[in-house]
Amino acid sequence: MKVIFLSILIDWERYFQEIHSLKTDFSGIYIPEASDEFSWFICRPENFFAERAFNGGKKLYGRMKLTDESLDSVLDMSFGRDGKTESYVVRVRPNWGADWGAEDEELINLSANQIVEKNINTLCLTERLLLGDFLYWKHKKHLDVYGWTLCPSSRYSYGYVPIVCWNRYYGKMHVHSYGPDHRFDYLRSRQAVS
Repeated sequence: MKVIFLSILIDWERYFQEIHSLKTDFSGIYIPEASDEFSWFICRPENFFAERAFNGGKKLYGRMKLTDESLDSVLDMSFGRDGKTESYVVRVRPNWGADWGAEDEELINLSANQIVEKNINTLCLTERLLLGDFLYWKHKKHLDVYGWTLCPSSRYSYGYVPIVCWNRYYGKMHVHSYGPDHRFDYLRSRQAVS
């Protein structure tokens, strides 16, 4: 295993210990092969789901979502990776914003349905929540301050697609939804390697 990979995995173990009081060991975990441009890792422990990523552990910043129900109860856990129970690592490009100028330019103006039709691997909601929390813990900087991350690898049980952004008006991270055919310039997916 590359030394830099080991350092990243140790950071993720520290994050889960400090924020979620969860002891993890990612040392033997499979790391997907990808080009160097996919340099951010998302480590997801065993049986760690969206609601725990949203509501569990120490709160680093304010959060809001469109429902008072558990995210796990309103997500279609059979769609994408949200329902996965085993530990894994996903790699993404180092984009602070899923908006204008972000590296995932090939995903501009693609709806969630188009992304699924093209078989493009993207982040699910749990992964996006973990990435935003981890990066704020490490760098004290929010993801998606000007744009929204569309999570086409997730679906709510009513068919809509989760989106995540930093809501500057409320000063909170916001989880909301859009229809699977919606597409806008400021609504951008994050390509993943898993």
